[in-house]
Amino acid sequence: MGSVGVALPFVGMVMAECAQVGLMIVGKIAMSKEMSNLVFIFYSNALASLILLPSSFLIHRSQASQRPPLTFSILSGFFLLGLLGPDDLGRRFGFQSRPVLSLSVSNGSAMAA
Repeated sequence: MGSVGVALPFVGMVMAECAQVGLMIVGKIAMSKEMSNLVFIFYSNALASLILLPSSFLIHRSQASQRPPLTFSILSGFFLLGLLGPDDLGRRFGFQSRPVLSLSVSNGSAMAA
């Protein structure tokens, strides 16, 4: 693995951090101009979907035959996880997840509480 292969994860992480900081700055500007939180979240998620969904189909087109099929049970599991969230599932069914797990799937806002 050459020097490009070693540096690629670091470049990707820097790009991800720059995108996150840019979204925070745009969000702060939008909120200061009295845009609703829900409207901003909708627009940011719609923009991310428009960017990431086509790129996902283009990049992973050659690997389509290697993936297992999406069954109804897998899709319903995704739906329940998205609807309730991993932390909420633990509270509803009586088992508490470890704090490290809940922080790894959240955005870290639990540390501020």
